[in-house]
Amino acid sequence: MLRYIYLTLTFLFLWNFSHAFYSELFVLDPQRGWAWEQGTIEEATFTVDPQGLYTEVGVYLTFSARNTGFSAGEILEVDYYFELPAKAIINDSWLWIEDEIIKADIIDRWTASTIYEEIVGRRQDPSILVKEGDGQYRLRIFPLPAEGSRKVKISMLIPNNWTENNVSSILPTHLLQSSLHPVELEIRALLKNEWKNPRMLTGSGSEFVQVTDPNLGTYWSSFVPASSSTGSESLFFNVDAPLEDGLYLNRHTPEQIYQLVFLPSKALGLADAVPRKLSILLDYQSNNSRDISQAELLEKVMLYLLAHTSPSDSFNLFLADLFIEPVSPDWLPAHPDTILATFDRLGDNPLADYNNLPTLIGTGIDFVKRNGADGQIIIFSNSDSEGSQATANRLLDDVLELIGDDMIPIHVCDFQNNSVNYNWINNRNYRGNEYLYANLTRLTSGNFTSLLNCCPSLDEIVQTTFADATAFNGTFDLHTSLDDGLCYNRYHLHQISETVNLKSPIYEVGKYVGNFPFVIEAAGILNGNLFQNQFSIGESFINEADTLASEIWVGQRIAALEKQPATNQTVAEIIDLSIKERVLSRYTAFLALEPSRGGEVCENCQDETEGEGGVVSVEELSALDTLFQIQVFPNPFSENVTITIEHDSNIDQDDVSMGIYNGLGQLVRTYSINALPGTGTRWTLTWNGQNDGLDQMAGGIYHFILRTSGGQISRKLVYMPK
Repeated sequence: MLRYIYLTLTFLFLWNFSHAFYSELFVLDPQRGWAWEQGTIEEATFTVDPQGLYTEVGVYLTFSARNTGFSAGEILEVDYYFELPAKAIINDSWLWIEDEIIKADIIDRWTASTIYEEIVGRRQDPSILVKEGDGQYRLRIFPLPAEGSRKVKISMLIPNNWTENNVSSILPTHLLQSSLHPVELEIRALLKNEWKNPRMLTGSGSEFVQVTDPNLGTYWSSFVPASSSTGSESLFFNVDAPLEDGLYLNRHTPEQIYQLVFLPSKALGLADAVPRKLSILLDYQSNNSRDISQAELLEKVMLYLLAHTSPSDSFNLFLADLFIEPVSPDWLPAHPDTILATFDRLGDNPLADYNNLPTLIGTGIDFVKRNGADGQIIIFSNSDSEGSQATANRLLDDVLELIGDDMIPIHVCDFQNNSVNYNWINNRNYRGNEYLYANLTRLTSGNFTSLLNCCPSLDEIVQTTFADATAFNGTFDLHTSLDDGLCYNRYHLHQISETVNLKSPIYEVGKYVGNFPFVIEAAGILNGNLFQNQFSIGESFINEADTLASEIWVGQRIAALEKQPATNQTVAEIIDLSIKERVLSRYTAFLALEPSRGGEVCENCQDETEGEGGVVSVEELSALDTLFQIQVFPNPFSENVTITIEHDSNIDQDDVSMGIYNGLGQLVRTYSINALPGTGTRWTLTWNGQNDGLDQMAGGIYHFILRTSGGQISRKLVYMPK
């Protein structure tokens, strides 16, 4: 248990851009608009490259019309709608025409749309990518043969979230949810300079395996099985935060662009200035939560308690039961080792599965009063027995009487999402215990979050609750300049208001002129006490950025201009910036044309999903996919992997060969068709990581390849021996 917890802690994140995003994928006959069906994403690879305030994500997708009602020979169109975080930036688009990469031109949207529509009528090879609104995009590709596939790449910049230890980026796995058939996802981390130790959120993908390719160089690879990549749970990519005492600064010298991350609580020494004391009350009824177990609830509470506290803070736990006592008679230090050990002792199901919420609240208040009334209470509950006005009001009176003159903020996280009752009170409906929680938190200066009202997942509602309870709210002002020069045209990913949470980072991108050092002046008031400091950052502590820093700044500039009235002057400036820096806007489009129509083959575009020089890679979708359906489970694997092959009954078995190859393309294990178990149209084989000589192979990426005279199919295998 502790080993798993330590691994999970490494992947912890604090996310401020959470949202339930959507995507829709259609294949259709453009000459008959009513003839459309859901399309399939056959292959998906994401490349991730941290860039400071953003991570560049290269999304490689292969579309098909598999298992639709269209007939062979029909010429179709791909119509793909998708959503990204509002602060995301799309900065490139590629289209494959046969084996050649066409790098899309970026032109004004009206011209691009006219060209695309003309070409669709002439049945040639364009793609067009446009921005429909804030975070909303549409990609169309023509033609798509009913029995074939088309491959594209969309490059996007996704905003990062920084903590003292981690830089996290939400990966757009929702782009795969629109696929008719689930698709396995490979994630390749391309890390440079200060970015270290790539990892995924536990349970969503395999650990990263380092891979060396003669053309691509060294990268890190992780696989997400189809069941997870197309699920509803968000997937987060993490690297170590390269903060120095709460500060990170990079610059792109040719364009004189800088990116700053400033964590006030750390940089100003405020992290230990206001120790927090948190009494955590846990209440659980299985019938009131769909797909949320006690073990999952405890894990999330533990993870976010670790994320939002420091060793100078304190905590205690109270569990719903017949007799309720704190897990410790005194406050416990919020040291990671103490938190981990305390939760590990609880087990998976320590909570009574019946309502005991009033007693739980009373016990928590009594503990805070007896051990110093400067504590706070956080209630995690899915009860609904106190939802009526009469019951709730009586309980509120008792709670306020027990608190007395002491100020004890009470925060409530309501994770009920099943069997919800409604109570009509004061001309409106309240769900479950909503009336009680809303008034309890209001009267005690706490915060109320609900899974039904606030957040799309348990992760986000627990994170929000802890963020509210541990915030350092104060007034704050930040000014940046150079020792011999100035900073200008600054943009913040979040607008800095007069009152901010000093535990949340400030993200700033801007331009500069003059000579370094870089100077930061910070001042504010926390709990009535004035704080101020000045930081001077010399050139030796500044990280060097590439041209993407300019695209990040232009993305902020375009976003600001798009919010202004759409005058001719404003639109012209947006178009000029968009075309110059290849950053998509509402008034431009990425258009990829075949060479005969003016498109140019990109000789320098490197397909980061393919390896060469003898390294086996996944083949493009071919006609063999209609004859063979191959499933691999589990993948990654540590002991054995089972490969199941569904095949057409009319195939010639003597024409089929199969084996397992290493990363250099060398055959390490062969299989005879006649020796495979299975009946009818199914073969099953198992690989235990051994070669034909029964020697155990090293961990890494391997490939199962099935060959016929008509071509081959490949499936990647990730072997991770214990």
